[in-house]
Amino acid sequence: MIVIGACLRLYNLGVPSMWWDEALVPLIARFPVGSILEWLRTIEVHPPLFYLLVKPLAAASQTDFALRLLSALPGIACLYFVYRLGEELVSPLAGLCAAGLLAVNPYALWLSRIVRPYSLYLLLYLVLLWGLVRYRATRAGRYALAVFAATLLLYWTHYMMVVLAPAIGLAVLVMTFPSWRAFLLLAATDTLAFSTVLPFFLLTLRLPHWVGEAPLSEILANAGGSLLKLAWFLPGPLGWAMLALCGLGFVAVRGRPRLVAAGLALCLVPVAIVLAGRLGWTGEPRYFLNFFPVMLLGAGGGLAWLLGRLGPVAARLACLGLTVVLAAVVVNNAREFYGERSLLGMTWISYKQAAAAVPGLVRPGEAVMASEDGLYNALDWHVQRRGRGNPLRAVDVRPTDGEVMVNFLWFGPMGHLAQTKDDLARRYPGLVEVGTVGGLSFLKAVVQRTPVQPATALPWERTFAGAADILGSSHSLRGLVVNPNWGEAAQPAQNDRAGSIEYCVDNLSGQGRPRISLACRYVNAGEGNVLRLLVGYDGGPLREVLSSAGPDRHVYRKVVLDPPRDFRRLLVRVELSCARKTAQYPGGNLAGLQLRGLLVALDAPGGDDPGCGPAAGRP
Repeated sequence: MIVIGACLRLYNLGVPSMWWDEALVPLIARFPVGSILEWLRTIEVHPPLFYLLVKPLAAASQTDFALRLLSALPGIACLYFVYRLGEELVSPLAGLCAAGLLAVNPYALWLSRIVRPYSLYLLLYLVLLWGLVRYRATRAGRYALAVFAATLLLYWTHYMMVVLAPAIGLAVLVMTFPSWRAFLLLAATDTLAFSTVLPFFLLTLRLPHWVGEAPLSEILANAGGSLLKLAWFLPGPLGWAMLALCGLGFVAVRGRPRLVAAGLALCLVPVAIVLAGRLGWTGEPRYFLNFFPVMLLGAGGGLAWLLGRLGPVAARLACLGLTVVLAAVVVNNAREFYGERSLLGMTWISYKQAAAAVPGLVRPGEAVMASEDGLYNALDWHVQRRGRGNPLRAVDVRPTDGEVMVNFLWFGPMGHLAQTKDDLARRYPGLVEVGTVGGLSFLKAVVQRTPVQPATALPWERTFAGAADILGSSHSLRGLVVNPNWGEAAQPAQNDRAGSIEYCVDNLSGQGRPRISLACRYVNAGEGNVLRLLVGYDGGPLREVLSSAGPDRHVYRKVVLDPPRDFRRLLVRVELSCARKTAQYPGGNLAGLQLRGLLVALDAPGGDDPGCGPAAGRP
């Protein structure tokens, strides 16, 4: 059974493209440990363990195969522990049947092939149950230690343990009453383990993931669908057959009411908590892993009851044969597990396929705009891993360019810029869709440029803001991309390397030394981020006149300059450098440093300030 399960889990492990939730893990693991912990406390809804395990693994190898081993190996180990549980609680044949059913279960297989913590969570849950069973039978201290270790790691792996813990406590009480020893052991270890994760858990309670107002009918319908998918995710009658076997297993052990009651407690108590809290995330089978051991052991017991009439050897061979047949069913659905777009019915982008297409569709130097920050971060990471040049980071619009080619990476609405592709075409005439790869659409448009702005009379002022000015009115643009959300802004194309945008004004007013007012609207939310504003005259050296070091609570700064001499041409450069120190939700932090607008004003010497506002503004 272990060999079959291992082959199904390890075959082509590195081939399927990561979906968004997977890609988020190595993207966040790139950040310092302190930033990861802060991100998990304030933004994410998962505890830190899985991310902290991925970090050294990603430092050694960033291949999909290596990163997914952290799920595949626990998935294989689950087979051993479900066998041991079945052997202890029902019979060796029941344990063997349960292990065989787990080896070929499509959903368990998928969880073992993604960079998410659910396979590890299931392993720890099985270890905890096995430790409790062994402690009840032997009272040996090593099993008490196993219970504590598994409980501690469960809390640090997923907050589902908070919902599961009362169910485990009730199940233990049912199995051991009137003795309180095992229950008190569990209560003590659970309290101690939970206290270590409280600083994370209490903050995540306020996040939308935990807030529920879903109708009870919706919760129950979603829960039923999730359980059927958990039993057998692929279409067909096998899911119902698995549930029928589980029911038969409960009937087979009806003479052991404590065992039946404990199994029901493990299943029903978490559901009661979900219903009481009106939690609306019941449509995902992975949130019902508390059912999985009970379902597997019940189905294993039911199958063992059917096969037991054949005799010990024949029953084992029949179990092995059935496992092979079910494995063949899984292999026959190879597209769901082993191809580049094996997303088990989901409609996410295949980042691997899209990244492979980027060098052929986006040329170095062209401008880039993505519909989401997370899309850009994940695609950039995949392109960078290929090691063949990354045109997403090579934006280079020069003063001599009379036009610029803009690449739109489309996976849905582009914020304030466009809600549909038709909206985008109206804003950018001549827009062409050059291809859709892995679910991601690549569109291109040419934007005409005016690299130098004439100031023919004083007072003169111009606010440069939005994609049109970033692309069409800038003197140059290097290492920055356009974020179409929240009013459109320029932000770095990569971490720890400064990008810049320049605006150029020709002073044609006849006043040789006008007063200059400059005002920036910006976001600088991350530690180590730097925004610098520099000016130069007539091709001379640039000097810094304003700066912002992150995190900066201000969103607006201004400076008024009296030029040291007459000038004909003013060059204003804004440099942005985003440090990889402060993680944000979309798998990166580039959107934490943005130039949202730049006002340039010229006035006669000694003239009034042209209304740029206060020197610094707070949000």
